[in-house]
Amino acid sequence: MHKKFGLTLNGLRTIANNHRIGSKTPLIGAHEAQEIGKTVWQALEGYIFRKGGKPRFKSWKRGLNGISGTDNRELIWKPEESALYWRKKPYRVKIDDSQQQVALIFDEKTRQAEKRIGMSMTLFDKAGGGLITADGIDDLADKLGVPAGVLKETVESFNAKVRADGTAPEAVPPKAHLAAKLDMKGRLYAFYPLTPSITMVYGGLTIDTKARVTAQDGDVMRGLYAAGETVNLYYMDYHGGGILPQCLAFGRVAGEGAAKLAGHCGRVF
Repeated sequence: MHKKFGLTLNGLRTIANNHRIGSKTPLIGAHEAQEIGKTVWQALEGYIFRKGGKPRFKSWKRGLNGISGTDNRELIWKPEESALYWRKKPYRVKIDDSQQQVALIFDEKTRQAEKRIGMSMTLFDKAGGGLITADGIDDLADKLGVPAGVLKETVESFNAKVRADGTAPEAVPPKAHLAAKLDMKGRLYAFYPLTPSITMVYGGLTIDTKARVTAQDGDVMRGLYAAGETVNLYYMDYHGGGILPQCLAFGRVAGEGAAKLAGHCGRVF
């Protein structure tokens, strides 16, 4: 591989886990990796496709509803810039800001309509915290520790933009589906505090059945293997713990292949 692409072990670095926050080791990303000849595939909100190819699946109808900052200003996510912005101020903020917390608010009607919310409530209850129950918006604001006026204004503004067909195209951010008005006078719930986290990313390198990374022309890149989150075989949804067998199964295949190659050829890189 180093003869074909002019790379060394130090120049390439390890690709696995290159999305994890806090790593001090310089790692190459998907775009840089593609430039040296690897084939990659990506996913955005369930819209799975190969780089430069046609979409393989339809868009998964779920997305970010919105984020409210701890100082009562709304954050807007701009995926084309990979950045979050305050709605009322132009400066950029860090996605991994440890001071940011989120409250996921829903009413009794939503609780009864969504079975998975009930499952989450049970988990929070067993954990001994994180679930807030309130009678009306004022009580909820008090328990969340936020100004009641700000919370009211935010909910009222959103409610006013929700249409009968379940859309809210004029809301910030706009919603194309699953928009519902929040009952401000009835029983309200909140999961709080919540913080952003990344379990994994969708998409990754293409490999063959021996876990060998393939180049853009389809040829195997000799000496380069990938497994687990580096490959990531998820498509439309994620099931808890599912990445572990990917790591174990393909990690074993990749390890055996690399060891065999090293035994025959000496140092691979």
